[in-house]
Amino acid sequence: MNPELINAILAETDPENQDKVRQLLRTVRKEYEGDLFGKIASLAGLMAHNFNGHLTPVIGYAELLQMIDADNLTEDQHEKIRKILEGARGAADAVTSVQYLTNSYSPPEVFDAVPLLNVGITNLNGREIFPETNFPDQPFLISFQKSGLVEVVEQLGRNAYESLEGHEGQVKISATPTVDPRLGVDPADYRSTNSHLPKGTYLHIQVSDTGVGMEPDFIEESLRPFITTKKDTGRWRELGLTTMDRILRDNDCSYDISSKLGEGTTVNCYIPQAKSIEKSETKDKTGLYTILVVEDDQTIQYMMQQLLETKGYTVLTANNGREGLEVYKANKDKIGLTISDMIMPEMGGKEFLTELRKLDPSAAFFIMTGHSGEKSSEGILGDALNYFTKPIPTADLYKAVHNVIGTPEKTK
Repeated sequence: MNPELINAILAETDPENQDKVRQLLRTVRKEYEGDLFGKIASLAGLMAHNFNGHLTPVIGYAELLQMIDADNLTEDQHEKIRKILEGARGAADAVTSVQYLTNSYSPPEVFDAVPLLNVGITNLNGREIFPETNFPDQPFLISFQKSGLVEVVEQLGRNAYESLEGHEGQVKISATPTVDPRLGVDPADYRSTNSHLPKGTYLHIQVSDTGVGMEPDFIEESLRPFITTKKDTGRWRELGLTTMDRILRDNDCSYDISSKLGEGTTVNCYIPQAKSIEKSETKDKTGLYTILVVEDDQTIQYMMQQLLETKGYTVLTANNGREGLEVYKANKDKIGLTISDMIMPEMGGKEFLTELRKLDPSAAFFIMTGHSGEKSSEGILGDALNYFTKPIPTADLYKAVHNVIGTPEKTK
């Protein structure tokens, strides 16, 4: 609500009632902004679902060309494919960032952070960013939004890499179990969300670089959307540290940022350790190299089939959950893994997984989603071994499949 309008209303109000009217106007403003934000979030989710669906075959088929036709392509053609991938991945990054900024809060899950930290690094590697890493050897349980953790690692890794501005330098990403950590203490060069953390054990994620750094006054500004230290502002694709700030706050976690101009920046994130939970055991599917792909989009379905067959897997397909159940029944002893979309006609991913568990409680199951809001709203991630947000990083897909059923000998 316009401040001038508020002042005009107050000017016409009796002095003894001005405080009440001011509070009422604040309430109206808050409700209006909340309703507007909800509409924006719904629109952003719908756009993310559709846009990511279109980007998935663009990235997938470009990567297929790199893999299966590499020897037949000229260097110029290779370069054109790299440019296609760079643009498509940049678009996917932008969609993800906007989605996190506009998503309504979704409940966290308890899971081991280490595998998803590695997923974030794999995604960075796919963008030719290779940070020095140091992660725990043992599992570390946290209560967090799964996709949010990957996004934090990617956002901070990309920001750190681009702060080098093409020059030689270092980007380091570490995760260390820490008891009773303390946030930064020098107010001249750091920004912190909380001066005191409750006692306990935390996963301390640190991302540091030796890039251009920031002046003290700019650290607060860096949390605003589209703020950058890069000179070539025409190539921005990040939302600064805004996305990280939103995700960590949504998950009741803390962070601090320290930076010095010309020396680099360090971001420290502190995620509390969670208590262990009992999970159902999944039967070992190693060596069962048949994969069932359930996807209603024929372009994506065929792309997934080609990607997996290139690695030597046998792929069965279905157009929705109902068809998927019939295919699984007929091939139950052969199928090592099922990969399903979330939103499909006749029977979607949630109902499909429920019915599949009745048919085979040990079934290994991956879920694909158009945007992260679908994952938590459907409430099925606790039963799925893994999930992928479209567009799917091919290297991430291969690694996840290998971890469940292995890789056929001829393609190792």
